Amino acid sequence: MSLRFNAINNMSTSQEADVQGSAKITAIFGENVFTGKTARQYLSDEAFKSLTSSIKAAQKIDRSMGHQIANGIRA
Repeated sequence: MSLRFNAINNMSTSQEADVQGSAKITAIFGENVFTGKTARQYLSDEAFKSLTSSIKAAQKIDRSMGHQIANGIRA
């Protein structure tokens, strides 16, 4: 048998995993997202103001603040 046929055969005979969720999806949705609250926490005042003004004006992020904002997102 080919590798592809074996994979399809294994899929058809496998059983569904039983996953128990402890929380509602709405409670955890967006939990690990860079929000305004987290931006305020990880960015300097100058970088935060630059980011929010860029978002409100639908403009590109100022190049001088770009590295600082990127580092804040990674943190």
